[in-house]
Amino acid sequence: MWIHHQQKTATTELPAGFRARDFGQAADFIRACPAYRPTPLHSAPDLAHALGLDGLLLKDESARFGLRSFKGLGGPYAVVMLAWEALRSNGFDGPPRALFDPAMRPAANLTIACASAGNHAQAVTAGARLIGAACRVFLPAHTEASRVAAIRDKGAHIETIDARYDETVAQARERAKAHDWIFVPDSNLLGDRESARRVMLGYGQILEESEAQWQSQGLAAPSHLVIQGGVGGLPGSLAAWSVCRWGRSRPTLIVVEPAEADCLLTSARAGERRRSAGSLDTVLRGMDCAEPSPLAWEILARQAEHFLSVDDDSCRRMARRLAEGQPSLATSPTGTAGLAGLAKLVDDPAARKAANLDEHARVLAILTEAPA
Repeated sequence: MWIHHQQKTATTELPAGFRARDFGQAADFIRACPAYRPTPLHSAPDLAHALGLDGLLLKDESARFGLRSFKGLGGPYAVVMLAWEALRSNGFDGPPRALFDPAMRPAANLTIACASAGNHAQAVTAGARLIGAACRVFLPAHTEASRVAAIRDKGAHIETIDARYDETVAQARERAKAHDWIFVPDSNLLGDRESARRVMLGYGQILEESEAQWQSQGLAAPSHLVIQGGVGGLPGSLAAWSVCRWGRSRPTLIVVEPAEADCLLTSARAGERRRSAGSLDTVLRGMDCAEPSPLAWEILARQAEHFLSVDDDSCRRMARRLAEGQPSLATSPTGTAGLAGLAKLVDDPAARKAANLDEHARVLAILTEAPA
């Protein structure tokens, strides 16, 4: 395990477009979707005790919108808003909800495109289907067959690219530009800031729901958030939402990444956005990312206190531990990476002390996806 600590900043400054009002607009859209249901929030007292914590809350995203991942929050919102903005630029004057009207279908002639390691593609495909648009998905060649089948079943046209995630995104963007498709990435590595921002605003619904749930269960608010890294979209979103909601009294943020794909940890150590020097070979699919999203990093550089990496075997073991525990929860090694990192962190006395994870700490972790 490698870890980097940085002091909690006093600033509540966030990039443009991440105000409480922006998160609220995304939340209104998500709650208006006919299939919307909050995902469960579980208390795990036995695991909390084993880790020496006062409490542990697990937000289970495995059934989100039937898409089996938290990505179901960001992709559809970004698709609808980007499609609406494209139509408005060509004279359409209806509201975003008009895109759902089967009698109008103003987006029927649009094509939505994305690149993904799996979950983001399912979310974008679902968004395209909502508005009756075509969808083209570009996948890295190593994507599991089950993920490819799930995306195809939702109606997307799929192309595989013999490259890792970052290069797949670059090639997909060029294809989209050449064909005048609407490209919906979940990072702004190539300058697509508005798409990345919309996706991240959708993810904020996780904490919106969680706060209502822990309050309804009579539980105290968490002192720490432990969140999976990737390019940084999820932890960046939840950090921004926390700042909007709680300001300087927000929970401490711990970001966890694969040992071989630690671009956020590498950036934190350098004090600037950097590529990971790792091999990117990891079972943590969707987290095998070489470079942080600039927009996400702009938030995390100011608002995350701790960055750490975790090995694949620890994530596999934690997934089995959750499946065998009470409550029994099914997730993948990717889904449990945050928890696996937490377990490694509390086993290191110096790191535990630096993160203030004592017997009074209350942690919220996100189970980001269902098993493959």
